[in-house]
Amino acid sequence: MSIALYTLILLAIAFFLWRNFLKNKEFAIDVAHNVAKKNDISLLDETVCLRKISFKFEDKRLCFYRVYSFDYNIMESFERYRAYIVLRNGILDDVIISKTESVSAHEDTNISNTNHEKNVINFDE
Repeated sequence: MSIALYTLILLAIAFFLWRNFLKNKEFAIDVAHNVAKKNDISLLDETVCLRKISFKFEDKRLCFYRVYSFDYNIMESFERYRAYIVLRNGILDDVIISKTESVSAHEDTNISNTNHEKNVINFDE
């Protein structure tokens, strides 16, 4: 087989994986909107974030688990809470709404202060 055929096969696989990820993310966004409407909570940022991908064998079959998270607040408060959506092979498996896991807006944007000697670019100058 030629290199062009291998490249074409690889591009086709990448396209189908990309399309599958987009389809699952849109499904998770729809689930988040439905959960917010059903539980009378306000969905913040109007989107979900992919937190984890895992593979498990169940009944001799490979299952793809995707965990998405979204932030919400209760109508009575201004605190930010996090909820999780678990998809198994593109089908809704579980929704976990945590009323105790408070989220800071700066929690996910912490920058490490460690000094890396092997960095090519010195950002301290």
